[in-house]
Amino acid sequence: MRDEDAPQCWVADHDAQIDRDVDGRYYEAYDVNGDKHDYPFQVSYRIDVPLQAQGEVVVSIKVQVVPKPGVTAAEVAAVKARMERGIDQFWNGRFTLDVHDPACGTRSFPIRYEVRWVQGGSDYRLIVHRTYDREQVEFPDIDVSVSTTAWTFAHEFAHTLGVPDEYSYNDPDEETVRYVQPDGTLDPEVLVAVPDSRELTDPAATIMNSVDCAVTRPRHAWNIAREVRELLSREIGREITCTVK
Repeated sequence: MRDEDAPQCWVADHDAQIDRDVDGRYYEAYDVNGDKHDYPFQVSYRIDVPLQAQGEVVVSIKVQVVPKPGVTAAEVAAVKARMERGIDQFWNGRFTLDVHDPACGTRSFPIRYEVRWVQGGSDYRLIVHRTYDREQVEFPDIDVSVSTTAWTFAHEFAHTLGVPDEYSYNDPDEETVRYVQPDGTLDPEVLVAVPDSRELTDPAATIMNSVDCAVTRPRHAWNIAREVRELLSREIGREITCTVK
């Protein structure tokens, strides 16, 4: 093979800004009768892939803090630190992304998640209330309170990346959720979404369906794997595959 015909391997780093509705792209949710729900799920986040430099794939959101009247600067600082701690404790060190290039082999990258605090141009606004009954992400706002826990921040952070709840919104119905795999096909596993938080001792309990549960599964990073696969396939010009472990 002539040098000019040799494949170009790991020659550049890559990045992507993800701005889209991920309902049907990252998962499908079904009602008790098996009919698909139509829940618009807009997300905005960034992925940096050090394909050449190696190191960590970094998944980040830019967040502007918007405190409600009466919330102090000290409380805002504590909320920001708690969000950072929740992301680090419950998401970092959990997943490795394997990038398979048919011409070049495989490279592996730990996935690191982070929040980047900004004054403008944000992906999300963190609305800090004095009290708030139930934290939520309703794009582009993340509603929290001065007492929101690190675990709750971690759960809500997952929503900013398009990871769905694994519980039913329609009590008393048991509904179902299926994740989309990195190759774009539906996972054969059908997750039963019960209305209430699963017990921590439940083998099916995860961070997405059980309060204070620290269990994560590879499926919780399939969204990142799919975006990286499509990004690299497009920019490299051959079909790349990605897996999560």
